[in-house]
Amino acid sequence: MSLRNIKIFFDETNINFFAWSGVYNGFIYSPYVKRFVGGKLSGCITRIENDHGYWGVDIKKWNQLGKIVQTKLENEELDVLGNLKSLEEVGSCLLSHADKVVGKDLSKISNGQLITWLKYAWKNNVDLYGIGFLGVVSDFEHNYLSGSLATILEKRSTPNHPTQSYLSKLISSDQPDLNWKERLELLRIIRKFKTLNTIKKSKEFQIHIKKYSWLNYGFQGPIWTENDFVKRIKAILSTKTINEQLVEHLNNFRKIKKEQAGLEEKFALTKHEKYLFKCARILMFTKAYRVNVRHKIQYTFDLVFQELGKRFYQPIYFFRYARIEEIVDLINGKNLDMVAILSRRKLMLEIIDNGKRKFVSPSKIVRVCNKFIIKEKKITGNILHGHSAYVGVARGNAKLIFGLEDLLKVKNGDILITISTTPDLLPAMVKAKGFVTDQGGITSHAAIVAREMKKPCVIGTKFATKIFRDGDLVEVDANKGIVRKII
Repeated sequence: MSLRNIKIFFDETNINFFAWSGVYNGFIYSPYVKRFVGGKLSGCITRIENDHGYWGVDIKKWNQLGKIVQTKLENEELDVLGNLKSLEEVGSCLLSHADKVVGKDLSKISNGQLITWLKYAWKNNVDLYGIGFLGVVSDFEHNYLSGSLATILEKRSTPNHPTQSYLSKLISSDQPDLNWKERLELLRIIRKFKTLNTIKKSKEFQIHIKKYSWLNYGFQGPIWTENDFVKRIKAILSTKTINEQLVEHLNNFRKIKKEQAGLEEKFALTKHEKYLFKCARILMFTKAYRVNVRHKIQYTFDLVFQELGKRFYQPIYFFRYARIEEIVDLINGKNLDMVAILSRRKLMLEIIDNGKRKFVSPSKIVRVCNKFIIKEKKITGNILHGHSAYVGVARGNAKLIFGLEDLLKVKNGDILITISTTPDLLPAMVKAKGFVTDQGGITSHAAIVAREMKKPCVIGTKFATKIFRDGDLVEVDANKGIVRKII
């Protein structure tokens, strides 16, 4: 095996093999990676146990690719606009392809048609991640992009407006994604029907639920229910007037662009420096767009799997832990080792090495992981530094989140601390006063959500989940990128 010094980059719950393999197959096999990054990964390790996954790659190779991207960026050779255009083209195909399934009677679709649908969706899904790899490798873990942007701002920093504050504002996405559009439509429905009871009875509200129930689906759900939308409406009705919120929402990106232009002028940024920040903003949007598409296509995959489960008498997790080729073989009537596929959910390890992939025998998983995965160092102390995703200062009780079972721990005003956030954590993020993550760069899920919710957030601290404990009183100073325990 040529893989060495494996660093675990992603540690997530509520995931599955099929969904995750779409991601890293894109990172490794899609030709878009070489086209936009200029290099590619040679392999990876994926370990999943009961829908809890770890994914890692050779840290040296990852950093090499990050440096390639950073060099191209500094030389103004990074095709971020071409990357966004390709992403939107593939994303549009996936969204349209999903619409062929969502809301349809799948029992009337033949096996052959489902095979055609699956192959097309899989190919484009892999390419979606291959294109999106640029935004991930540009900053994740090594923070090359955010570090270079922070360096530009260091000389403009003041005690009242530190570097992290400027950085957060200048890299914020300046264009709307589907989450923004969904909220706009919901606000307009609320303005039209005014009261909760009238809203719930309206046809427009029921259409809205069907249109956007998948928007927070993640890798395997659940979808938003009517009750989830009702909770959001109640929160909206309890704050400012609807007209005020509508005006604020409509002016959001105009305000962001004005602030960014003002900072560029105030600090006399050079043409090259403006270019670097513009690229960062585009990469922020590409990540948000890719996540939107991912939610819908994963929701649609599961609809197809539910139908196939009825036809072939298999639970949905059979398909969630099968390779695309195995699913096609099942539909075509070929014999499969069903027990082996079903057992993957309990514990599995897949290795891709120099493009070749294989499953490791469960009895050898511990030995393989101990041999190739870098062991983490023990860290002590009460202060951590990271990068600001959204400015502000928040104090509250720390609540560590490692899985869905921990979400109920988070109460209003707490500080949510986790390895990395996923859409499944949104209910807890709504309650929390601020966020802290071990992992993630400026295009991470936590960074995007923090800006949408306008809550202080420090990302990439590396060790927050290791040195803080539930109940610790902590301060998140996202103006300076610092998290500290208050003694």
